[in-house]
Amino acid sequence: VGSANDFNSRVNLAMPGSSDSWSTPVSIFLDENLAETLADGRKLYYFNIFLREDGTYLDKIRLNFERVEGEDIEISSLVNTVEFEAEDFKSNTTAADIMWEETVVNGETYMYTEDNGSLYSDSSQSPSLSYGLVIDNGVNLSGKVLVSVKGGGFASSSPGASNAIYVGTSNDPSNSRILNLKDTSDSWSTSNVSVFLDENLAETLADGRKRYYFNIYLREDGTYVDKIRLDFERIEGEDIEISSLDNPVEFEAEDFKLTTSAGNATWQQDVLNGGTYMFVEDNGSYEGNSAQANLTYGLVIDNGANLSGNVSVSIKGGGFASTKPGGANSVFVGTANDFSNRVNLPMTGSSDSWSNPMSILLDENLAETLNDGRKLFYFNIYLREDGTYVDKIRLDF
Repeated sequence: VGSANDFNSRVNLAMPGSSDSWSTPVSIFLDENLAETLADGRKLYYFNIFLREDGTYLDKIRLNFERVEGEDIEISSLVNTVEFEAEDFKSNTTAADIMWEETVVNGETYMYTEDNGSLYSDSSQSPSLSYGLVIDNGVNLSGKVLVSVKGGGFASSSPGASNAIYVGTSNDPSNSRILNLKDTSDSWSTSNVSVFLDENLAETLADGRKRYYFNIYLREDGTYVDKIRLDFERIEGEDIEISSLDNPVEFEAEDFKLTTSAGNATWQQDVLNGGTYMFVEDNGSYEGNSAQANLTYGLVIDNGANLSGNVSVSIKGGGFASTKPGGANSVFVGTANDFSNRVNLPMTGSSDSWSNPMSILLDENLAETLNDGRKLFYFNIYLREDGTYVDKIRLDF
């Protein structure tokens, strides 16, 4: 098979005596330079089948076209989380006569597939959406990405009660993983999965930035996808070094060593009025004192600092005006795995200002001893109410 006068792509059909069935697909290229231009401006291409062995019979031909439609999704050095619409794909590839289609319901646009009761156990044989991610040179990423998808399935979908997709990277279905969506409601997936962006498989653009590919493959048809959220794991930041003379110590919220997502909550970095701060998007959620999205800071303290371990913590920050529940926004602070100390930030809609201090304990038994003998302690901020933002932290030893 081929186009124009190309007949280098061999397709093996079913063995003699076997049932009439589909072949394994091969790729060919339609060269626009070899197409004819019709009077109405459309292009006429030629597809050819050349005989290799006589006694062969043909029933049907299926052509799955790869479309290139969308722009890349650009990710700056300030973003920990990126959220984009399902229809912002770079390419949409059909398979087995099924294609992701775009539709609008109640003013919302999403991508979906017709419900034919089919299950694709092999992601390499299913229709796919590909997204181009262009990441700034200054972004220091580990490669690990936590994937959340907002979507669901049509009520009549089968098999199974839930609908699922595969997610992967680098246009390689072999590294894809199953992500379960909700049965029928348009909501965020709860069982998020991790994928890996391999720098060795990225494309280098003319300006030095890297282009990665993120992919969605269909697992059960009748599935629809509304939005995609990617939480990037960054390589550890620097520790905050504290000399024996420093007291108090004040540092920026974005100087964290690690940040950890929980559920659909992720601390993100943004700039407002020239100042940088960390915030969590306001979804009206309240987190009890269990595992929450957190910021971790490494505190390296000189050997000569004669500290009791008691630390008074003040935080400069606040909450966005629409935040719910409650009128105040708050975080938990602590060391090691302690998150029982609540700090109330200014009331919703108030100006960015300092909280009242809260006392915590730096336990030397939980510190790490570095090669030079200094101690590395960990200080943590845990989310309590989303819509909260943190600008600066002050520690009085």
